[in-house]
Amino acid sequence: MKKAFIFSADYLDCMDFSVLQNEVLNQVQCKDMPFIFVLGSCNQPYEPTTIINILGRGFASRDYRSIDLIELGLTSVLNLEIISLMLYSYGYNSFISFNDDIINSFLFEDGDKVNKVDDCKGDSFTCYSITEEVNLNSVIDIIKNDKLNYIQLNEVSKILSYIKVEPDTKKILYIDISTLIHFDHATGIQRVVKELAKQIMSFNLSYDCKLIYSYPKHEHFYEADLLEYTYKTQSSASIEKHMIDFFDGDKILFLDLHPSNAYTKKDIIKSLQLRGVESYFIVYDLLPISHPHCFVQELVDDFKSWLETVVCSNGAICISNDVKNKLEQWISTSGTYKYPHFWNEYFHLGADFSVSTIKSNDKPSQASLLEKYIINESYNVYLMVGTVEPRKGHVDVLDAFELMWRESSSDILVIVGKAGWRNKELIKRLETHSMLGVRLFWLQGLSDGYLDYLYQNSTCLISASEGEGFGLPLIESAQYGLPIISRDIPVFKEVAGDFAYYFQNGKLHEAIIDWKNLHKNNSHPKSEGMKYLSWKESADSLLSHIISR
Repeated sequence: MKKAFIFSADYLDCMDFSVLQNEVLNQVQCKDMPFIFVLGSCNQPYEPTTIINILGRGFASRDYRSIDLIELGLTSVLNLEIISLMLYSYGYNSFISFNDDIINSFLFEDGDKVNKVDDCKGDSFTCYSITEEVNLNSVIDIIKNDKLNYIQLNEVSKILSYIKVEPDTKKILYIDISTLIHFDHATGIQRVVKELAKQIMSFNLSYDCKLIYSYPKHEHFYEADLLEYTYKTQSSASIEKHMIDFFDGDKILFLDLHPSNAYTKKDIIKSLQLRGVESYFIVYDLLPISHPHCFVQELVDDFKSWLETVVCSNGAICISNDVKNKLEQWISTSGTYKYPHFWNEYFHLGADFSVSTIKSNDKPSQASLLEKYIINESYNVYLMVGTVEPRKGHVDVLDAFELMWRESSSDILVIVGKAGWRNKELIKRLETHSMLGVRLFWLQGLSDGYLDYLYQNSTCLISASEGEGFGLPLIESAQYGLPIISRDIPVFKEVAGDFAYYFQNGKLHEAIIDWKNLHKNNSHPKSEGMKYLSWKESADSLLSHIISR
């Protein structure tokens, strides 16, 4: 006889936890499925955090589920029918109730549905078998007879959708792309989202995969339309038809970064956890925390709220060990609430131009002049890739090149990236620079295909950022054997290892001169030896943290 355990939230809150743990664990027969079911409170709906904090002290997240049923004021006949349906859906044919007065009055006015099991009882609990198999139709018949009000009917409908468990049905991994589907700004994160989403959707997994999106303050997610390599939202007329119903065993991967969309769903994420739906976040960096002066205050505030939501989820998968360590540090110093079962892992991003998404080969207007320098081996062409924003180090690089140009250097600096925020002085400096179009080229809105051309034909990449989550241009350069001069920061050392030339703060000019001398003798660090993943391998590594758990 397979037994589940049922409680009211009120009883759990006042029960000695060691007694609870011992009594339950001594009788658990099926540890591969939930065996504790919390049915709500007679006083008020309990915050999911309260139940999670009680049970999370000694049980895994897979061990317990919760639905807010008691406070609806339904008849005991309907309550018992719903609970019986839920327990049958998990394969149980009996349940144990402790000396919980709320549960006793909630379920047992009608004694025909259950029988006490005499050979399984104790001083603090009673075991009941369910004597009559139930199904959804039997529940609906009682609902019709009980004439529920609108609120009761609405809540019962939600509960019935929650507990509809079909063991033979494939579970679903939902992949959130809520920024990409609305605004494709071709940022580094969005390039990653597109590549990883494409790979994951192509895999043959034990889960079905669906792309989803939502809006800030919306209570629901919606399935995205995937057309070739573009993503489309649903029309207002059809959006309700594509609303997502989550079931026990499903998982949500917040692949995209959309802070306000995520943190306005913090309570939804917590409620889903109690229904067996796990949520995971990709953490790309903690730069608004480590470099707040580089961001507008609204974004910093949004990011903090987002991080508080991340640590309420089942887990974070960071894009580098450096980011993982920074997240651990933030958790330990911020004092924010953390989900008891939260874990923090990392994976590395990929680069694989031969199989990446379809790219445009459009050339910029400056291409003809720039390519004259590129094909002329007497010129060194240095490449920077990334949004022009304060932390990216463009000021240091431009200072170094201006000094070299004053020293009669003919070196070429190519900056690839759109104008970012909080950078008006640098942008004006670039736009009015005397060397613009001569030795300095700023390419905005560049096609992916032409970026590949620059990686393949430049002399060296300069990665001068003061802070990054990973440093995707490093491995993109390594794919083409493009040498690298990089700022000496931990994440770049993690990604590039000994296969880049590093400079210290304030020493870039000297570093470029030293590197040029090494390059003349072919003794500079060679990026070809750098280890990196393909996008397929990167997606495999990411999913190994989610699917295996």
